[in-house]
Amino acid sequence: GFVPVPVQANHKHFIVGVGAQWDVTGSISRNGEIFLTQYVGESQQYPTLQYLDDAIHHLASLLGVKYFEAIGVDKHPRYSTRIVAKRLAKEHGAQLIETQHYHAHAAALKIDRKVDGPLVCLTWDGTGYGDDGTAWGGETLLADFSEYKRIGSLEPIPLLGGDRAVIDPKRVITAIQLKLKREPTFVKRGEADVYGKMLDRSITASSMGRVLDSVSCILGICCKRTYEGEPAIKLEKWLEKGNPKFDFELEFGKKGGLEYAKTLPMFDRLLDMELDSDKMRADAATSFVKTLVCGMADHACSCADGRGLKQVGFTGGVSYSGPITAWVKEAVEKRGLEFVGHERISNGDGGISTGQNAIAGSLVG
Repeated sequence: GFVPVPVQANHKHFIVGVGAQWDVTGSISRNGEIFLTQYVGESQQYPTLQYLDDAIHHLASLLGVKYFEAIGVDKHPRYSTRIVAKRLAKEHGAQLIETQHYHAHAAALKIDRKVDGPLVCLTWDGTGYGDDGTAWGGETLLADFSEYKRIGSLEPIPLLGGDRAVIDPKRVITAIQLKLKREPTFVKRGEADVYGKMLDRSITASSMGRVLDSVSCILGICCKRTYEGEPAIKLEKWLEKGNPKFDFELEFGKKGGLEYAKTLPMFDRLLDMELDSDKMRADAATSFVKTLVCGMADHACSCADGRGLKQVGFTGGVSYSGPITAWVKEAVEKRGLEFVGHERISNGDGGISTGQNAIAGSLVG
């Protein structure tokens, strides 16, 4: 059965968080504590959305909460959870507070580990709605509850066909090859011609999830997603058995004051490699991913050091990966800083409603 065990909140308001779009949970705060609903799941279907609404009302009844002061909701304009958020806001005359997806991830981690002050946090997953209208997913944030600053990211890669590229890594690899002025080799010539015309008009993503999917497909591990995160999940066992024997170099660029990790040169090298055994493929996967992960973790440490902070956090769906989390932790501790990871609240989007609650609670008027 469901046992409503609370976590300590950063405020004493009566707030609801409705989650994002996938792996949804709801949250309710009361008297300085945040309570999560049971797992609800994917909210695109109306019955699931109604179930979220029912779960929030049922939990409120259990907790004796009669009214809400604010509703926290993801900024993405097309997330269906906004329907529940608007309905609750109208029902209670409550303030609707939009929260940025990765800010909510960082806030959930801060609540989970009771981090009061600002936290430099690596927030890596598939894709989420960015403040600049592009898709994010490989971000380094300096986050407090009431505000955040994006201080690091991944080089943006076009998503050919938008959401279609999320389930078809070949489209992402084709975009990478076209950006590198290489001949597309993962799709038919007719498709490549069409994708070439789409390249400059496609939304871009600074997503660690898409990078991992691309590595998985290039190495012949998984080129079609049939469930959430499949290419990256199947890549994980190769990362576990591989050794970082190949040299990859990670460089950082700067655009508009934002430092970003250049992945295209790394992909250029990976696409040139002749790998004639599973051992070599595993070594190549580990070499590529560990170089990127440790380089971004080290950059986050420098950002923390420069601000006199002693911790670096790691959250988002990518932090479910054992090897990647171990590499981030190793890189952070090598710099003499404390690694902060999840313990009680979900690393992935199941923790978003907690983060929304914490952010809304710090902003409610």
